[in-house]
Amino acid sequence: MPADRRRHAAALAAYLAQFTRAPDPGKSPAEGRYAGLKPEDLDRYREDYRQALTWVHASNFTDEDPRALYAMRRRYTFQ
Repeated sequence: MPADRRRHAAALAAYLAQFTRAPDPGKSPAEGRYAGLKPEDLDRYREDYRQALTWVHASNFTDEDPRALYAMRRRYTFQ
């Protein structure tokens, strides 16, 4: 993957890192949410974070990776 795509993946990972912290079990569920995100949405953010980190550190890439990175950038309005 060219360096520009790695930079895009790194920017996504930096953004998504804020959603990786586990909620505090001492707080109510509403207080543990990020900006009112549902738990399912947080799971997706965390999954996308792990995928972005994979792209940042990968040495081999599939033909699908650039399309998936583009879709993820659009999902988080990085376009």
